[in-house]
Amino acid sequence: MTTNISHYLAEAITPWGIRDFYPDLLSRAETVILLTKGSPHLVSAILQQYLATAIFPDHAQVFHSALNPECLVAVLVGNRICITSEFVVSSNIHTIARNILTIPIGEDRCPSGSELTPLPRRVPALLGMAKAARDEIIECVQHSLDIDRIAETRSRLASYLTDFGSEDGIASHYFGSSISFQGWMMFLTDAFNGISHRIRFEGPLGIDHTTLIRWFAERAMLTGFDVQLFHCEWDPSQIDHVVIPSLSLGVTLATAPHAMSVSPSDEIIDMTSWQTEPPNQDLWDLHSSYRTALSLAQEWLSGNGDSKKYPNILVDPALVALKTAAASLMVS
Repeated sequence: MTTNISHYLAEAITPWGIRDFYPDLLSRAETVILLTKGSPHLVSAILQQYLATAIFPDHAQVFHSALNPECLVAVLVGNRICITSEFVVSSNIHTIARNILTIPIGEDRCPSGSELTPLPRRVPALLGMAKAARDEIIECVQHSLDIDRIAETRSRLASYLTDFGSEDGIASHYFGSSISFQGWMMFLTDAFNGISHRIRFEGPLGIDHTTLIRWFAERAMLTGFDVQLFHCEWDPSQIDHVVIPSLSLGVTLATAPHAMSVSPSDEIIDMTSWQTEPPNQDLWDLHSSYRTALSLAQEWLSGNGDSKKYPNILVDPALVALKTAAASLMVS
């Protein structure tokens, strides 16, 4: 019998936040096989081997992580068995699943020297390093910013806000981009679609881009305009882009990793000359640390980290236990 395998995302990262499909997925299975005491990448390695070697009597659906599409997080076989991990279920699984079978796949048998840091701890650590470097950069350059230039730019931005109403405007919050099954997805093209006037900040990290963008958004709301705020998904406290639909006006920046493509019609505010003194070597080193931490985090999120390299001593015993349990359930 030919087995059909379909691939899906187990969750979605959208401009409206994260949507989790696990409750629906788990409720569809008669029995949930829960792999415990193993990191997400070990679970993924076991699921990949299971798909490659098991014989399915029915249709199989494979679910990938939206944060890391190469990482498998669940397999649903014919609406009878769902194989997943304790790490990926955000809800109380005992309130969702009808029957649960637990298979420990612990990494305590991993040979000395081959222990691997689980993805969920590694990535936040790297992003935390990037954020710390960025915050230190901002602190380093604050004393050298040209206060008069900042005041001049605030006045320039405020000139676009004419009297609009007596009530405060409403803010809508979105993510400017996401990592999906199709790769790195940018929503900003759609967000700025139809916007006739786009203001783009240019200049190095730390030169007060986001502070000015946040100030402009707050000033617009106080004037009575509804605004759309686009946050950085690496650091949701940071606002990288603002759109005011009623004015057909948008403000964006040219700082990686959230820079939009350049358009000849953009009005540019060049902040490269806003410092009263040139950057020193320490500042360049911080910039290097920031870029390195982001690059490593993106590498792990794209599934290229060394956490995928698990020895057979971990995968094989768990695979045998999984096959035995699944085969028994399918013939029962």
